[in-house]
Amino acid sequence: MRYFQLVFFIFCINNVYAGPYIEKGDPLFEPVSKMTRVDQSERLKAMVDKGINDALFWYAASIESKNILKHAESYQYYKQAAEKGNPYAMLRISGKVGDPEYDCEHIGWPCDSSWKDQAIDKLIELKDQGDVKAYYYYNKHSGTVFSLLNPLSDTMSEEEMVTYAAEREYYTPLVHYLFRYTRKPEKVNDEILAVLDKAASKGFSPALYFRGDSFSRGLTYENKIDLLKKAAHKGYLPAYTSISYIARKENDFLTAYIYLYLEFLVTGRKHMYLDSSRPALYEFSSLSESEIEKAKEEAEELYKNVEPEIYFDEDIFYAGSGGITLYK
Repeated sequence: MRYFQLVFFIFCINNVYAGPYIEKGDPLFEPVSKMTRVDQSERLKAMVDKGINDALFWYAASIESKNILKHAESYQYYKQAAEKGNPYAMLRISGKVGDPEYDCEHIGWPCDSSWKDQAIDKLIELKDQGDVKAYYYYNKHSGTVFSLLNPLSDTMSEEEMVTYAAEREYYTPLVHYLFRYTRKPEKVNDEILAVLDKAASKGFSPALYFRGDSFSRGLTYENKIDLLKKAAHKGYLPAYTSISYIARKENDFLTAYIYLYLEFLVTGRKHMYLDSSRPALYEFSSLSESEIEKAKEEAEELYKNVEPEIYFDEDIFYAGSGGITLYK
């Protein structure tokens, strides 16, 4: 970390950092967290009408995610949010976030790059108040090779930002970083792995999953399964299939069955490996009927205590998912 960043860290260490994620109890939490499953546009519009400015961004996002015919309407609300000072809305309509060609030419949004400059100014204001999410966005959208080489610059390399943000319990930079390297885990150095370990030790579901799955170097089978089980018990969906895959490789078919069945209880979708009518795919013929019943009973007990944790922010919404991605 360069000199300016160290000074910034010392200056802000005693300040209260703005919460990077929308938390339970916030009026926006429930409607935004349900956006991919149930249309929440009317509910969010009611919040907009009550003057809740932060709802403008998410109302625009809910409209945009419904269908392409609504995109022109969503632009108007993004623009209103931008005019009220929301830097994430400013970035959205600047033509610099997501796919600018699609936004500006195919949808027909009147994208204006000057919004990006206004967004950067607002992000600087927020980051200087200790807003770690704003610092991440500022770093992402203003960093250049020149700024990274400048010892007085307040921008960071991606690895530095991952560490800086994780120390303040904002893990979006870490998740994005790791997601890119899931097929090349050897490229992730020990320093980032230590950040991942710390995030996992704090119970952050995606960190538990990534450490037990793609970035499991140095871990035993028991270590991997333990981490993945913790993620699964928090309702983190990718963990179920991962447990099953790793357990089956170790011939631990009972554990594999328990967590595939738990996945079925959580999602309502039964995995093809549990379908005994498809012999080519069914992999649990080594289990007796009593063992399968025991596995189902254990999964049903575990299901009683599964409480999904949800982490999202404006950046995750546009992380190449075509809609909001919920960690759950």
